Amino acid sequence: MAIQPSPARTWSSTSGIPAISPSRTITNNERFAYVVSGTWWTSTSTVYDERTTYPVHAGTVAVDKLKGIHWDGSRTGEKEPAVLILAGTGPNTTQGVDENGKDSGPPR
Repeated sequence: MAIQPSPARTWSSTSGIPAISPSRTITNNERFAYVVSGTWWTSTSTVYDERTTYPVHAGTVAVDKLKGIHWDGSRTGEKEPAVLILAGTGPNTTQGVDENGKDSGPPR
């Protein structure tokens, strides 16, 4: 049986690029990242520092909180890329923010 999302839901899968994005972002909706394989690294710090990331292992979920600053990605040198299923209410926009939480460009 295939999942048939309603028009108000977004579903996608992605394979993590082997680098943690230094871009701090917020989203207009909560989003859930289900880690299918590999390890996804995430942080809610306003300062980019890979040492402040926490691992989210296969079989677990990371939640991007509504309007919560976060940045995430896969670490270089991991044995396998992180494969995610992203789910949440759409449409979703991502807004880059600076260390003070102020918009740093147009939403995408």
